[in-house]
Amino acid sequence: MFFGAQHATAQKQAIVFASERLFQDASTEAGQLATVFNNTVSGLIRARNTDALAFQKQIEILEARREQAEKDLQANMTVMNLYIQRYGTIPQLPGL
Repeated sequence: MFFGAQHATAQKQAIVFASERLFQDASTEAGQLATVFNNTVSGLIRARNTDALAFQKQIEILEARREQAEKDLQANMTVMNLYIQRYGTIPQLPGL
């Protein structure tokens, strides 16, 4: 019997267990199973971390765009308020 376990947020190696009989009869294969399991789990965790980093970069880009959009909006509001002060309110056109 072979058993391997790893918690998704663990910081250490996976836990593996090979029964005494499996270890006696096929110790090389049991070791290979443990290695393959560890490599698979490590790859999954790295992939998850890579996805998290990519999402963080996207968030930073979107946050910068949002900040720029807010600055642009503020500048446009300033121009519009100046227009209203000089020329009064803009008449509402029918159908808008």
